[in-house]
Amino acid sequence: MRRLAFPLALLLCACHPVAPRFDVQAHRGDRGNVPPGNTLESFRSALALGVDTLEADMQITADGQVVMGHDDDLHETGCAWAVGGSEPSALISQLRAEQVGGWDCHAELDGIQPPPLLADALEIDRRVALNLELKRTSEADADIYLRALIDYQRQCGGCLSGRLTLQSFEWSALRYARANYGEQLEFRAAILDKQGDLEAIAAAREYAQIWSPKHELVTAELVERVHELGMLAIPWTVNDEPRMRELIAMGVDGIITDYPDVLLAVLGRMPK
Repeated sequence: MRRLAFPLALLLCACHPVAPRFDVQAHRGDRGNVPPGNTLESFRSALALGVDTLEADMQITADGQVVMGHDDDLHETGCAWAVGGSEPSALISQLRAEQVGGWDCHAELDGIQPPPLLADALEIDRRVALNLELKRTSEADADIYLRALIDYQRQCGGCLSGRLTLQSFEWSALRYARANYGEQLEFRAAILDKQGDLEAIAAAREYAQIWSPKHELVTAELVERVHELGMLAIPWTVNDEPRMRELIAMGVDGIITDYPDVLLAVLGRMPK
């Protein structure tokens, strides 16, 4: 991989950003043990283990409510209309929050299990950090996401402050969000990466604080370079214990995993 020639002044002022502790991020909750993830049960399980961050996908309803769901189309998620009458649209973006509540995504469980609202997830733990993915990536979609989060921030009395990360594979959406909403909503931005292009990563530090690559891209040298840029390195999705140990030895600042119990055990942080 080609290395950038950084100006000496930049290298002198750059430093490894300090995280409070290694960031254990539960991918869609405790997805590996409580599938399929993005459910209240999966989030509860992860929080009971003591994770630092809930990583989740984010959709927005027609009335501006934040829903934890991987797909806008509820059929794609395996959900079924469960309250009788004619089935409405299956698209979360075309449903009101109360209509989303009529979709059952876990027929094997008692009662209707819809994709949870952000407010419901935060009722479980008011302090856990959140890493939410912008699933739709145009600037118009970024407007919808950010306005919904800002409205919720007002409603909950600032409960997202100091705990929110927004991530996206479409880095321009994060740049747009920072430029247009950075003064209205406090958030860190994480660039999801499948390429490992250091020059592009360096350009992104203008608006992003976290490099979040697929874990196969990570090397000790690249982690060092990213740290010199003043960014954190938090790869995804790491489910193999030996690979977790390798990445920790390389100096990453956190790991996103389907099996937070395995990662916590590696770190010696499993609850007794």
